[in-house]
Amino acid sequence: MPALPKTMPARCRRYVWFCRLEGGVAWGKIGLMASKTKHGQQADPPVADPSPIAELELRLEEAIRERDAAKDQALRTLADFQNFKKRQSQDRIQARADGIEEFLLHLMPVLDNFERAIAAVEQASDVKAVVGGISLIQRQFEAAMDQVGIKPIEAVGKQFDPNTHEALLVTETEDYPPEQVLEELSRGYTLNGKVIRPSRVRVAKAPTTPESDE
Repeated sequence: MPALPKTMPARCRRYVWFCRLEGGVAWGKIGLMASKTKHGQQADPPVADPSPIAELELRLEEAIRERDAAKDQALRTLADFQNFKKRQSQDRIQARADGIEEFLLHLMPVLDNFERAIAAVEQASDVKAVVGGISLIQRQFEAAMDQVGIKPIEAVGKQFDPNTHEALLVTETEDYPPEQVLEELSRGYTLNGKVIRPSRVRVAKAPTTPESDE
């Protein structure tokens, strides 16, 4: 082990640790603790190397900063998503209101003609003319519905379809094939291909064979 220099001031104390590395001797760490004076003033103490605890504290501070940044980003993203959902809801409400407004604009002329027809009936003497006027209003109403995508469902003479028809009555008959629609009790409609009301119908059924008495 090498000896400490004899010229080292007595007021200085050195603590020396040695460790053996692969057959040789190496300095492990030298700590200098001394009070040096210069021109009668106390000198600044030497800066020590960062300890493991100080390094962990630095890493903890960095992790906290990263956590806070991630939290802020998550809050901003959540706020943006909530604003997006709110705008979507408002757009749906506005689109529905616009659709209703458009449909009413198509129906208003029909209502005007109904009012004229009622006034004409009070003074009309020709029943056929009244019926013709009402039929014209009906066609005008159907045209208004067609302009907004509402179309009637065909029923009479068609095979019963549970997706578009609702059977209210069943009639046993040999004159028509089973499950053929015989009568339309109330008309069904679709809106842009989607059934909004099924046709209520009367459907044919094969006659029941009577059981023979034994």
